Amino acid sequence: MAFPSYKIWLTDILASLGRKPKLITQLHHLLTIWNVTSHTERHERTKEKMRMNNVIPKQRLFKESNIWNLAVIDNIDFKQKSFAFGNIYDVTRGNSHVTLRMAFQSITNDLGVEEKIILNENMNLFGMNSTTEQILHIFQETLIKLLDIKNDENGQLSYNKNIDAEIIKKAILPELKFGCKEPSSHIVILEPGKNPNSNDSILDAAKMYIEDFDLSEHEYLDVVADQSIHHRLMKVRTQWPNLRPLLESVVDYHATSRVLDLLWVSVGIAINIYIKKKNIQIDKLINENENENENFDSYIFLKVWYFYYKWAGIWKAHKIVIRIGNHDLQKNTLAAAAPLFPSAGKANYTTAIAKYLSLLEEFPNLNKKLQCVGAYKLPRNFDNNSENINTEQICFAFDEALETFRVRFIKQNISGNMIDEKNLIMNIKAAQAEKDRMELFLSEYLEDTVISKSPHAINALKDLLWALIEDLVIIFDMEDPLSHPIFQEMKPPELNKTEYKKLIKCYPNGLERIQSIFRQEVLNIEIRNPTGRRALGVRKMKHKDYVTQNKENKRKNKESDNQLAELAQSSQISDQPVEQNQSNKKRKTLPHEKEILKRLLIYETKIPDHIYQEIEELLGVEWNKKRIYSWWSYQIKKSH
Repeated sequence: MAFPSYKIWLTDILASLGRKPKLITQLHHLLTIWNVTSHTERHERTKEKMRMNNVIPKQRLFKESNIWNLAVIDNIDFKQKSFAFGNIYDVTRGNSHVTLRMAFQSITNDLGVEEKIILNENMNLFGMNSTTEQILHIFQETLIKLLDIKNDENGQLSYNKNIDAEIIKKAILPELKFGCKEPSSHIVILEPGKNPNSNDSILDAAKMYIEDFDLSEHEYLDVVADQSIHHRLMKVRTQWPNLRPLLESVVDYHATSRVLDLLWVSVGIAINIYIKKKNIQIDKLINENENENENFDSYIFLKVWYFYYKWAGIWKAHKIVIRIGNHDLQKNTLAAAAPLFPSAGKANYTTAIAKYLSLLEEFPNLNKKLQCVGAYKLPRNFDNNSENINTEQICFAFDEALETFRVRFIKQNISGNMIDEKNLIMNIKAAQAEKDRMELFLSEYLEDTVISKSPHAINALKDLLWALIEDLVIIFDMEDPLSHPIFQEMKPPELNKTEYKKLIKCYPNGLERIQSIFRQEVLNIEIRNPTGRRALGVRKMKHKDYVTQNKENKRKNKESDNQLAELAQSSQISDQPVEQNQSNKKRKTLPHEKEILKRLLIYETKIPDHIYQEIEELLGVEWNKKRIYSWWSYQIKKSH
């Protein structure tokens, strides 16, 4: 079928319609007219609704005795693609929220009866530990090995510049022990709960798992959730003591993570180059017990950035051990990072971490289960690259796997009115069944799979990385580091001894604060006192603070310039003779002044700037550029 005279071909039209989602209804109508589809779109909607109503998601669950069921709860939301007809300024775009419920089922060995340990205040659950120190030592040794810093014949340092964040990560991974040796978890999308906007709705969503998993009265329900939902789950534990909420293992905003990783690599390399250049011992670089008599200005900027290198190293360690699925390392790195959250004013995260680590200590068998299957291991078919066949598998935290794969999967398989909560719940419940219905056919022709084949990669940005490293090496050696151009656009606060001492005390003070929360919120041996939990250990500057600061500085500079101009004008007026201050009195041009001004008449269009200056010097203070121009302009017009 075609219209050759108009150069319209059927294949072209079908390709165009397939690229335009708004015209998908017309495409379906055409296929119905040509008898390509068995029935109309309206009839398909009716049949789809019937299939959805008949779906029972829990039938997909395994029921063997050696299966460990891990529940995952998260919020999923949808917004209207466009506003309804009418005045868009009078309405808001519709949205809907439901509680997404999933189950990760893993095979574990029989660990026997659940054991429960009585917690006490003498337990060391938080703070730096030997495991984290060992990982940080591995990071440092890896950087030194890759840099291969040497002194050449001229006494100049030479080092390897062919390294970036990805190369460093690949060098670190073989030094760490991979975990999560069990097969990949079986994932089931269950019937969703209601809008997670209250404690009761979250509790109702959690209790739905009792029927799904056939839980007995004495069995525990292990639930993974983000900080906000975890906070609600902990509140409702009084109503259901066998509820064991697990805090999400990582908060991974990809753009932020890339920036933090780039900074950590840059700072680490720059510090190692500089201390080699100055022959400084890195273990003696920071003395946390500095007293008043020590020289505060000694390598101050280097010391400040060393704290970033050390503390961001703990974050990087936690992120890496999640990827290798080692729960024991995850637990220890999180415990080491815990004191940093109170100093950053993150009160809710501090409380959630305190309760999560306490829960792992309270239930040893739960900790053992997580050591076997503490993360979601991507199946081998996630990447068809033959180079990756023999590599260790990549793991995702359960909540991260949900966000990365399943939320996207659900949103790709939703149809109909997404703002209608009833329709949305029905769609989510049937999403997995509908996908399975089409997957066999699609995979035969399109090689379609549920898991994304795109690897999670970080852009190296090697040129930017080494430009930053070279700047940092220069900055470390400057007497006034903040004068460097890198700090001019957004100038940080000045370094001073008081703020530096606060920075040093951030970690020990944060450790005391989280231990206090542990005694108040977990052990309940102290009266709960939330006062001061959001207090910052050091001054924090956000981007919006810099924007506000720049606007205020521009306003002040403008006011200052106006004041100076007014002062200069008033000073000039006061220096003039009395008759000059009388604006209504005209002054005649003197004969000798006319002789000087006549030199300007040779210029008919414009007077050069240097001529203005010469004439002003000859005429004296009573004449300025404006008055000279007025005389010249009048004479030129008069002559024409």
